[in-house]
Amino acid sequence: MRRHIAFMLTIAMVTACSGGDAAPPAADKPAVEHTETVAATQAASDDTKRMNTEPYTGRFAKDPLLTADEVALIPADQLRLVRNEIYARHGRGFKSEDLQKHFDAKPWYATDPAYFDGRLTENDKKNAALLQSFEGTTKLATLGEFTNEHGVTVMFTDDKSLVEQNGGGMYEFLDETRHYASRGQWIITWTGAAAWNPEDPEVKQPQVWKLDLKQKTVTEQIDIPRG
Repeated sequence: MRRHIAFMLTIAMVTACSGGDAAPPAADKPAVEHTETVAATQAASDDTKRMNTEPYTGRFAKDPLLTADEVALIPADQLRLVRNEIYARHGRGFKSEDLQKHFDAKPWYATDPAYFDGRLTENDKKNAALLQSFEGTTKLATLGEFTNEHGVTVMFTDDKSLVEQNGGGMYEFLDETRHYASRGQWIITWTGAAAWNPEDPEVKQPQVWKLDLKQKTVTEQIDIPRG
């Protein structure tokens, strides 16, 4: 009996020393701490990437000031990407997944948590505004007549060609059909080939016109140089 009691006491002492039942698992850390840890990890990753990125040598490397005839040569589906490249080269991160994915693939890009718009140059700001003014399309055929700086009235047709008003107040097709493509607040016009393609030798006399959609006027007509 004494040996049995001693054995039970020994078991109890060993159990007490080992802590008895396993301690309950530690409570999860507050979500805010987890978020801060993820943010810190991301910042460290960004710092590493910045140290390993290649120098930016793209379109805006020398801080150029773009002109309307240059922007007219950029494909319409590339305008948004080109505009956001202005911000990306300074380290801006993007909420739009497609933009973030696009720039993450560039060897010169890394997000910078310290980014702010004050990094933009004056030319950056002007270029971004000009590029944005070319984005989107307008159904011009529904807007009626437009008058240019020479007092000539033109109308945009549904088949993407221009009609000009002659001196007798009648509309007639121009001697050479001038086609147009809408680019936001601008249009690109040309003769020859029906589709706009600056590389096509059949595209003749290309110009870019700026429109005042409220006043129904053509405020600028700029020749697009051919290479």
